[in-house]
Amino acid sequence: MDDQKDIKDIKVLPAPIPEGWVLDTKLKEDGTEVKCYLCPATEQRFYTYEDLMRYVRYAKAAKVSIYSP
Repeated sequence: MDDQKDIKDIKVLPAPIPEGWVLDTKLKEDGTEVKCYLCPATEQRFYTYEDLMRYVRYAKAAKVSIYSP
């Protein structure tokens, strides 16, 4: 079964991200990749999944849109 991918080669997100948000990757000058969760509409960025979900929980509790800065 040479045509199957190794499980270690498959990258899985911790859990689904909110609709409208994307996982963005930037390349620094030294070649280091920096990944963040980005809302293209507001350009808000969170560098960990936990920070993004903390913001989503806050927004829901405060009854504000997760698409607002």
